[in-house]
Amino acid sequence: RALPGVQALLEHLPASHYASVLRTDLVQAQVRPMRIHLKTLGASALLVDGRPVHLDYVRGVEILAYLLRHPDRTAEQVITALFEQDPKLARNYFHQVRYDLERKIPGLSIAVMPKRRYRVACPGAHFTWDVQALEAALNQRSEAGLSQALDLYAGPFLPEAEGEWARGEREDMAWRLIKVGLELMEDWYDTQQYTKCVALAGRLLEVDPFDEAVNAFMVRAMNELGDHAARQQTIRRLTQRFEAEMGDLPPALLALQRKPGNLN
Repeated sequence: RALPGVQALLEHLPASHYASVLRTDLVQAQVRPMRIHLKTLGASALLVDGRPVHLDYVRGVEILAYLLRHPDRTAEQVITALFEQDPKLARNYFHQVRYDLERKIPGLSIAVMPKRRYRVACPGAHFTWDVQALEAALNQRSEAGLSQALDLYAGPFLPEAEGEWARGEREDMAWRLIKVGLELMEDWYDTQQYTKCVALAGRLLEVDPFDEAVNAFMVRAMNELGDHAARQQTIRRLTQRFEAEMGDLPPALLALQRKPGNLN
């Protein structure tokens, strides 16, 4: 109730008045839409105008991400996909998350649609999601797009989520990054851009250090560069990593290790 009166008072202040800066801030706040960003790569966070918002329910971000990926789901479908606990408790948790979001961020909600289906709604707000930005970059299927996607990939999708749907999304995102990267490296290899192949393979191994194709590609490209010492060091490092974590080497790396000139 007091806001219109305060606004009227500020509008009559001379530009030189020290409080006139409040008028500028008020006008900007009314014109600029709220910026909401959902972070799900490497960690979970919900940011409003760049500041993290604390949610009372730890799976609030996961529920938002699920409904962004699968809009217009019923409460039963959400519960089946995300929860293994008693359906009644899960339903209560789901609705508590909805109320918590509406209370903490008035511009964001899990809205009820026709036939009691739910979707994420943020009318009047500027909403972004790191996964959508990553996928838009990958869809360019270009060197610049992949570089942008790798910059956005701060880590696995919802690393704390243990459900099957999250694991599937996690694996799919990593696979898509690797797939686009391998396509680019094939083109570069054919045009003898071996240094670029090695650099990109190094970045892709940060996504999945045990991807057999990327590991083999790195060794192949280094072999073409003719740096015997670097090639030997790379093979040794990859061999130790696989043996320590996986117990043995995949066929492609085993063949490279046994290739004449690659033995220690």
